[in-house]
Amino acid sequence: MEESVNQIIDLEGLNSELDGLLSDLHGREEALSARVKILEEELSEARAAASSAVSCIAEKETSFFSVLEDLRALLREERAKVSAVSSERDGLLGQLRDSASLLEEERAAFSEKDALIERLKRAVEQERTEKAEGELRAENVHALLRAKQEDFMHAQKLVEQLRDKLRLWKSKQAA
Repeated sequence: MEESVNQIIDLEGLNSELDGLLSDLHGREEALSARVKILEEELSEARAAASSAVSCIAEKETSFFSVLEDLRALLREERAKVSAVSSERDGLLGQLRDSASLLEEERAAFSEKDALIERLKRAVEQERTEKAEGELRAENVHALLRAKQEDFMHAQKLVEQLRDKLRLWKSKQAA
């Protein structure tokens, strides 16, 4: 019996140890439950913050994609403008080349006309000179003719005088 009493005492000691352990486990369980509750609240707050952050990121992403699409559209417009400006530049370069070619043709024509005008001026000047020389020759010929005419008239007078003298002499000789 003593053994039974010892066993009971041992069992009661074990029981009290178990009660202590159970009490300790209950304390730990309550602490862990409180800690779990705190962690669950933190997790819930983190989830709410993450959800808010995801919503914010989604809004920013949507805004970003909207801005990106706007930029792509703007880039397409700018490329179209660049293409139009390039086409216009090419057209203007073509016009410039055509104008330069036309200008060269006009310069050549002007140069030819200028040369023709110079030749005409020289021809007119030469004609004037020749006309003046002709007029001078004509005046000289006219003066020479007048002098010859005067000489001829003088010679005619001399011939008349000689005829008169000859008649007079013939009449003196005949008488």
